[in-house]
Amino acid sequence: FSYCLPYHNIAEVMKWLLSNCLITDNEFNGIDAFLYSQVTQLINNCTIANNAQGGGFANTTLKNCILRQFQRDVTIVSEISYCNIEGGWNGRGEGNIDADPLFVDGGVWHSDPALRVSGTDYHLKSTAGRWDPAQGFYVQDTEHSPCIDAGDPDDVPFFEPYGSGGRVNLGAYGNTHEASLSSQCYGKGYRGSGMMFSDINKDCLV
Repeated sequence: FSYCLPYHNIAEVMKWLLSNCLITDNEFNGIDAFLYSQVTQLINNCTIANNAQGGGFANTTLKNCILRQFQRDVTIVSEISYCNIEGGWNGRGEGNIDADPLFVDGGVWHSDPALRVSGTDYHLKSTAGRWDPAQGFYVQDTEHSPCIDAGDPDDVPFFEPYGSGGRVNLGAYGNTHEASLSSQCYGKGYRGSGMMFSDINKDCLV
């Protein structure tokens, strides 16, 4: 996992957070979070994809996540909000979508493990620009992911780079410096209001 932060992990009443984690290409569940009934869990900005099964959750809130490419429905006794979940979600929560996230390379899921292809890059495609870890800079795509700017509108995309549309992206790279861009001429900040301080006329040139 990357950018993982479990916390308050004690034996009694617990609360833990899983944030900005890439949970992919596993032969069983992507993640199981069936814990004690008094445990409160938040899974935020994670990509759970191309696993043999989706996973199971109890007393868990999923937010700003991508859950795609798995064999069976995700079993959840809690809430999902502002996530891209394959097959949709009719339980508690709001703002969810069911659409191809347009990963750069999310692999190919198949019920037969011998035919399953692991993904190599779960960044979101963007016509404005997305981080290419192999080249070490932003490149532009011909497609634009519906997961860009689809996160909780109350979450401030503080860590997203210049070019954010003012809402966090879904998935593991949302609200990080590797977030895919929504527009070359929107700055980061609350609901897209922020621009570079030196960009006086807001033309994206300084």
